Amino acid sequence: MILSLETLQKSFTAFNKQIPINYKLFREETEDAYETNLKNGIISEEEYERFMASLDQYATIGEEEIDPVEASQLEVEKQQARELIKKMTKNFKKKMQSRSKYNASL
Repeated sequence: MILSLETLQKSFTAFNKQIPINYKLFREETEDAYETNLKNGIISEEEYERFMASLDQYATIGEEEIDPVEASQLEVEKQQARELIKKMTKNFKKKMQSRSKYNASL
């Protein structure tokens, strides 16, 4: 089965609402992996330092860095804004249909 991008995005959003991402667990597991890789010589000290520093940076918006929690909050706000726009558009269409019917009856 092949899902459209929109369907996939909705599925992930719904899934993440039901089972929120545990960023603390992700961070702990990632830190453990980096430390193990450093101890085993897979990565250098410089790489380890760089990877650890990048853990707290999820994204950069302009000059501002945001972390995963902020990114999740922004995603929720964006979804709420989309739903509000859909509702407003639906209400606007209903009003326009009512006006069209009224004008037609004149």
